[in-house]
Amino acid sequence: MLDCLLGAFLGMGIGAYNARRMRDCLDDTFHVGGHYHRKHVVPYVKNVSEKALESAGPMAKNAITKGAEFAATAGEKAGPAFRQAHTAAMPYLTSAKEKTLTGLAAAQEAAKPHLRTAGNMMSEKYEGIKSNMSKGSA
Repeated sequence: MLDCLLGAFLGMGIGAYNARRMRDCLDDTFHVGGHYHRKHVVPYVKNVSEKALESAGPMAKNAITKGAEFAATAGEKAGPAFRQAHTAAMPYLTSAKEKTLTGLAAAQEAAKPHLRTAGNMMSEKYEGIKSNMSKGSA
């Protein structure tokens, strides 16, 4: 494991040191690789995927119809359980909402004096900057 990490760091260091000289070689390598890919790999992948679609066509249609049937049945069976869970959870959600709103209102009230102080400080700084600018331009 240590050998692997040492080799990785050594390779990164050599690559960073020789980056300018290796750039042309890497560009040519990627160019040739892209050319080979477009010429040989893409047609092969298209051919294989078309064959797979042709053979999977009937199975895919069957899976779609079975999936729709299953989803409808699952929805019918799960509906009452979801409604029961919703009804059971609503008092807790309502309580959490009320506590959050109460806490928010308290935080807003507690922050008002600090906001006023900060507003006054900003106003004083603005007036100081404004007066310094008017002195400098005069």
